[in-house]
Amino acid sequence: FEKACALHKKLKPFVQLVESARRRNLIYFFPCLILALCLVLPLWVPFILIFTRELPFISGIGIFGGAAGTGVFVFHIFDRNYRRRSKALFMPALAEALGFTYSPSGVFSMGELQDHQIFHAPGALTKEDGFRGKTEGYFFDLQEVDWPGPGATFWMKEKGLIVRIGLKKYLDSHTLILPKHGMDAPIEGLKNYKYGTFAKTALPAPEFLKRYRILSTNPVRAHV
Repeated sequence: FEKACALHKKLKPFVQLVESARRRNLIYFFPCLILALCLVLPLWVPFILIFTRELPFISGIGIFGGAAGTGVFVFHIFDRNYRRRSKALFMPALAEALGFTYSPSGVFSMGELQDHQIFHAPGALTKEDGFRGKTEGYFFDLQEVDWPGPGATFWMKEKGLIVRIGLKKYLDSHTLILPKHGMDAPIEGLKNYKYGTFAKTALPAPEFLKRYRILSTNPVRAHV
């Protein structure tokens, strides 16, 4: 608790800077949105009316869609700018407070995942923030990635976190830790390209197994 309080005290000025940036971003957003609508709608409305003059309901939908699309586009620009500035302010301070090193462009290459064959196409992953640290004699990396998963949209890919821990040994198997509930499709039988098929794995940890299920291509090595 004392460490958490000290961390909060150290990071509070940076949190206030990020909050000030958010408010400033919001103040500038609305004038820019009005300006964008003033530029787009005079061109968009006549264009819609040419094709839907006899269909007022469709005309209204088209005009509303143009205004909404303009608003989403402007918001996306401001949101992206806010996120970039906030990370530049807060992430280095967070890393320093935790005793980590931080890199806005990531701490390892996505090509290093190729040999593990966890992802179909590691080249489709986009790396972002990365942290590197050490605990109890082991080095570890935390790498944020964007990937074109099933929930990705035109504006934003799905977010993920890759954790790499230096165990000082080579593991010739893969192990998955998944929520016990909420999975839409079974994972059992999913074949890993290199290491075989995932199978259910039991561990002597009943409290942990109440919340998670473990699948591994080698149930014996999964205990490591």
